[in-house]
Amino acid sequence: PSLVLQMPRGNLEGISPRGLVLPYVMSKIQNGEIHEAFDIMRRQRVDLNLIVDLNPSNFLSCVADQLICQIEKIDSINLFISSLIDVDSTFKYPVPSWIRQGKPGATNVYGDDSKVNVVCRKMRELMLSVEKDGITSSGKAVEKGHFLLPILSTFAKENPPKVEEALSLIKDSASSAQAKQSKGKSVLISEYVQSSIQYLAFLSDYELIFNTALGMYDFDLAKAVARHSQMD
Repeated sequence: PSLVLQMPRGNLEGISPRGLVLPYVMSKIQNGEIHEAFDIMRRQRVDLNLIVDLNPSNFLSCVADQLICQIEKIDSINLFISSLIDVDSTFKYPVPSWIRQGKPGATNVYGDDSKVNVVCRKMRELMLSVEKDGITSSGKAVEKGHFLLPILSTFAKENPPKVEEALSLIKDSASSAQAKQSKGKSVLISEYVQSSIQYLAFLSDYELIFNTALGMYDFDLAKAVARHSQMD
């Protein structure tokens, strides 16, 4: 969706007008080409909530799975989750009538919950399922722990944040890697666990994480959190 203009002096300039970018991106989302749509939206600074808001019911039924299968970079999935807000982005990005055709009416697909919570739960459910099966619906092999950071993002993004569940996931992931650690060394002080806790602290508050770890009556986990929060 680019336009090449020749300036009065004769030099050429390429631009991407928002009037061309938005319909193009919407058509790509509608056709299930999520990777291309995401890449253009990120470069053109289009609100990533549009992927959900264009058709919420369709996102929950198939687009969420397509997003996980097509977007390989974990940082990109984290960016999508962190950008979620409880606002309908189609108010600032009007949907053309030719794209809106066939789109369901204003039915509340989120029920009594918020958009962010529903989308986070759906993404987490899909990522955990893919890790359990070891393969995506498109046939790509996935190792256990591949989606750890995006799953932590879904816990931290929900309102209220599910910090206890996030810490439990980190500990379970660490326990599964126990065999790779040398004997006598706690797996909770491994680089894998520490980087996960640092990432969770980036999304949430260190004091909240530390107090949650203490509330779980897990002293080793609390020490692992305190190591990076100057609370030890």
